[in-house]
Amino acid sequence: MTRRNALSSAIYNVYSPKEQWERMWKDRTFEREVKWCEYRELRKHLIEVLGKMEDPFVVEAGCGMGAWVAYLSKHGIRNVVGLDNYAPALEELKRQVPDSHVIEGDVRELPFHDGSVDACISLGVVEHFPEGPTSLILEMFRVLRPGGFLFLTVPYYDLFRRLFIHPLRGAFLKAKSKIRKRQLYFVEYRFTRSELAGIVRGCGFELVRVATDEYEPTRFALGLFVDLPLLRGDQEWALNRLGRGVRWAACRISPWLTTGGMLLLARKPLSTPLKTDERKSVGATE
Repeated sequence: MTRRNALSSAIYNVYSPKEQWERMWKDRTFEREVKWCEYRELRKHLIEVLGKMEDPFVVEAGCGMGAWVAYLSKHGIRNVVGLDNYAPALEELKRQVPDSHVIEGDVRELPFHDGSVDACISLGVVEHFPEGPTSLILEMFRVLRPGGFLFLTVPYYDLFRRLFIHPLRGAFLKAKSKIRKRQLYFVEYRFTRSELAGIVRGCGFELVRVATDEYEPTRFALGLFVDLPLLRGDQEWALNRLGRGVRWAACRISPWLTTGGMLLLARKPLSTPLKTDERKSVGATE
């Protein structure tokens, strides 16, 4: 696999794509997914922007179980369509929220007209394409109306991960692959702020803001929980006393020191000319 440039960082593991898929969905429940929406910093950005729009048509590309589809609907943003390629997750969303709108399909082939969508949401999705995130970002650019918004979250490649976590993880996995006699498989990319901003601008978007994507109470954390097992508490995403102290102290300096992810909010320029693609413009599905 070819890396796009020196800034991008790829993560590998000894688990095959099929095994990664099974591990990702293991023990996930709709109730738990919705619960964590309440703690994410992301919710403030979504409500702030979408809440000012009049009945926006929103598409979540790669919605999984649809926790954010349900969350936004609960907060008055009802015209939301969730799209994913995993049918059991969509079926669970429909069971939990019968009036929700879902589509089974490939996020890189969105079944909507050019310029027909007010906002696209893609949360923890684009980093999983080995070829890079550009194809999905361009597809969301296509379906967004001029002035429409893109909400994009990805894992953050901070200095701590660059200098310590990734080299240590890489050495450990190389040894593990030799012991198990298994090859290493691609998992995801992690991005710096400048790299992701450059990619999104290169796809035609105007950058609105870049923010941390974390849990708000300092007792929970995405980054520290994933990177440092010795800081984990007895619940998912919860930190022990030492971890809470580390995060509290780091956040006093900058929240970017410990954030596990970042949010990029971008806008499609108002002057963008639409180019009709008959193959992709198969109609907005409600």
